[in-house]
Amino acid sequence: MSRLEGTDRDLVDLARAGEPRKVDALAQLVRDRVYPYLRRVTLDEHKAEDLTQDTVLAVLNSLDNLKQTERFWSWVFTIASNLAREQVRTQIRHRTISMSSVDETQLATSRDDADGLTETSRQELALLTHQAMSRVSDRYRMVLSLRFYEDLPHAEIAQVLGCTEFNARALFCRAKLVLARELRKLGVGRKGLLPALAAFGVMTLHPSAAPAATVTVSSTALAEGVLATLFTTKAKIAVAMLLLVSAVGSWAFLGGGRSAASSQRPALRPPPPIISSTGAPQTVDTSPLYVRTVCHGRALGAKAGAAPLFELWFYFPQGINGPHLKRFVPVDEKERTLVRWTIETADMNYNYFGTPGEIHITSAKSFCSMLHTAVLPTDSAEFCAFVQAMDGRMSHAMVDKTGFTFQRDPGTGFVIGATDTRPRVAPTYQSTVEYNPPIEANPFAYVPPQHMEVIDDRDAMHQRGWTTYRVEGHLGEEAVSGTGRIPFTYAASRTQPAWLRLRIGDRLTLTDDGRLAVVQDASGRVLLVRSGGSFLKGMSRPWEGFHTLDTIRRDAAAAQCRYSTGPEELSRYLVHLLPDSAIPTPNHPGYRAEYLVDAEADVLVNARYWQDTDPAPACTLQFTYSQELDEQTDEFVAPEPPAAAPASPPSSDTPLWPLDLLSL
Repeated sequence: MSRLEGTDRDLVDLARAGEPRKVDALAQLVRDRVYPYLRRVTLDEHKAEDLTQDTVLAVLNSLDNLKQTERFWSWVFTIASNLAREQVRTQIRHRTISMSSVDETQLATSRDDADGLTETSRQELALLTHQAMSRVSDRYRMVLSLRFYEDLPHAEIAQVLGCTEFNARALFCRAKLVLARELRKLGVGRKGLLPALAAFGVMTLHPSAAPAATVTVSSTALAEGVLATLFTTKAKIAVAMLLLVSAVGSWAFLGGGRSAASSQRPALRPPPPIISSTGAPQTVDTSPLYVRTVCHGRALGAKAGAAPLFELWFYFPQGINGPHLKRFVPVDEKERTLVRWTIETADMNYNYFGTPGEIHITSAKSFCSMLHTAVLPTDSAEFCAFVQAMDGRMSHAMVDKTGFTFQRDPGTGFVIGATDTRPRVAPTYQSTVEYNPPIEANPFAYVPPQHMEVIDDRDAMHQRGWTTYRVEGHLGEEAVSGTGRIPFTYAASRTQPAWLRLRIGDRLTLTDDGRLAVVQDASGRVLLVRSGGSFLKGMSRPWEGFHTLDTIRRDAAAAQCRYSTGPEELSRYLVHLLPDSAIPTPNHPGYRAEYLVDAEADVLVNARYWQDTDPAPACTLQFTYSQELDEQTDEFVAPEPPAAAPASPPSSDTPLWPLDLLSL
């Protein structure tokens, strides 16, 4: 029950008026409801007790800040969740939660009870559910508790967790599936989910609760299927069409394009090799380039014939080695109301998620929810082969695989054709790619139609288009601190270009302003020079057109550094750079790294680097981004390159450059 009714509403109003007895009664009401929630989130009765007291105090002290009385419980759970999140964050690297109130030897209790509903079996179910809950993230436990036990609607859960309603629905869907999977591993089948949740609910009540107390689990939440969970009724058709997109050309939607070459395609310089030479500088083609991919097939419901279904455009304003913009839309205007699509302009990320009449401007670039690495039709065959090896058989990399064949232009190495013959109730799908096709209007000069409501989902720094950040960490035994600037869009990069400045103890200063990357000692003597952007490898570079997840992975693939990707929780992901790769780190042949990415903000949260078999990281970098710019000082003035630097320094393709600084 999420809304206040009757006497509870009056109680809140009277407590806000300051009546002592009503304040005490409200405190008890909050305590009784918040403790079980925090107990289910922390899985520790002592921590839950402490956090409950903190929550009650925070609620009473902040009652004047409550703007909508009917939203009282979602407000209370927001406070409790924030306190729990702060507490859990200190142990986020230690996923094994202490089962302080659980004797694991009880898990061996006999399961031979005839009716399966004796007190012994209830206790066992509670213990098994506790164990399953300990194997999922704290964010999953939050959404499961709020939906199952508190029966909050998804819109209010979104407010509690600080995300969109769609993300709250998706989070609940994934959390329920993960919990069911963990319970199956412990021998609790699908039919046992409801009694397991009920038993766990009773176990997590306050110790002072009546022995015969029961817990109600929301039957509506339990019965929700994937479509019902993720979407409203109006959006379910969009899901069906989106599944078609995934089956027909998800590789194109997520970063690839293929097809027959246009007769008007100009001669283009071939892409550079995977590992760039550190010798003579390369000649870079900076000619603007448009690339259009069209997928041809039979539309859903069509009885015969093939027609253009989807268009994927890329625009490279500074040539194939520079930033790019992306546009993916159905060809048929009616289908645009059913299928998710995205259009990136120089300063906006427009997305349609299937909700009629709404276009969303998002902070993040698009990325594959299956965590496959994005590729481009201009990527070399060698690059795509390496990505395929890292992502597995379902990769979107453009290499021949079961059901897919690709053709490349022998002169440029660019993809010029693809055929999809995977078995399905549909004809073969063909895709055609044109380079610099004739166009009547710029496809990236997009203006939303007037009948569509534009919803800006960006935070303050993304609305601004750029921001500054601070870096803290260590390199070996020395402290690392620094500042930087990051543009989030291509347009912002033209006026607020990226730069990075780090101080390593009192010995070294590292600067990279995109034109030159330099390491100097305390006297200003230049110790190391690299081409601009070398020290931005393995970092967030959304203005270049890729999500940070893909930027880091593509940096690794460009150096043939093995990597893997996995979720930390719904909106955070870990990218691991693995040892035994061919990456050029001459002083540290054994290495690995880990990058934590905030997917919704599209930024790097922290990076850690190890060398050899040392269990402690040799370098850590923690990034803090400025939502507001009220306290800008001289520390955020862009660095100036030294006058004596060479005109054409060598480049560095390794995202593990911090390890090379250990030898300086």
